[in-house]
Amino acid sequence: MMRVVVKGAGISEAVLTVTPQETIKVKFIHDQASPNPKYRGFFQGVREIVREQGLVNITSSEHVYTYL
Repeated sequence: MMRVVVKGAGISEAVLTVTPQETIKVKFIHDQASPNPKYRGFFQGVREIVREQGLVNITSSEHVYTYL
């Protein structure tokens, strides 16, 4: 039973914390490397990314891998 709880915690951490962070980080890196960056700061950038992608799509790992 404990294994199920631990695996559930690991999966939820990956989906709810790590993947969105990586998605946002990669978008910031690529934006800063572009000639005309559109994100002026952290909070404005996160707000724009969520507005463009939506909360559900940020938790999807395919956004991280398309930029790598």
